[in-house]
Amino acid sequence: YPRINTRAKFSINPDTLPLDETVLLPPRTNVREADLPVRFEALRQAARRLEVNRLLHANGRRTRYGFLASGLAYCYLEHALAELGLRGRWPILKLGLTYPIDPPPVLALAGQVEEVIVVEERRGFLEAQVTQLVKEASQAGGLARVPRIWGKSFPSGLAGLPEVSGLNPSILIERLGALLLTAPDPSVAIERARVEQEVAKSEATRKG
Repeated sequence: YPRINTRAKFSINPDTLPLDETVLLPPRTNVREADLPVRFEALRQAARRLEVNRLLHANGRRTRYGFLASGLAYCYLEHALAELGLRGRWPILKLGLTYPIDPPPVLALAGQVEEVIVVEERRGFLEAQVTQLVKEASQAGGLARVPRIWGKSFPSGLAGLPEVSGLNPSILIERLGALLLTAPDPSVAIERARVEQEVAKSEATRKG
């Protein structure tokens, strides 16, 4: 049972609290924010040392599409591609550190593809970071060819990934299947019949 509870109360004297160490409210936030760049860089360095961001299925050849995902969304993506018969056909950057995103692995992916598809649930948190990072790298001359970034919208006016109601492999099968049938990657052969079948199966399941 907790030592401090409704029957064993104690008093706190606010004058004795070390406010600079324990209270993160204005005006003390300015002091902590001042060293954010240093702390962020330390975090990125640790991520590189521990290899928490991994570029998977990259074989050096240039493809139209590449994917970026993290956490459960990555599992959904691998599942969906496997059902479509396309697992391992495109590079996937699996992020272990999602904020702040570390530039080198993102730029490594961007240098291999024409279009990056960001797979994430709900709002485009990663997509916004990737878009900004690619823009800054382009302005600095760090990218010879700038890829287009997709996620909540897709090429050719197709529906992108939803910003509400979550994500699952079936949604990815429908959205990615439609994309690959409408705007295929010339460097990757797909079985259209299988993709069409999986998309139809997913749509039928969703509609009940």
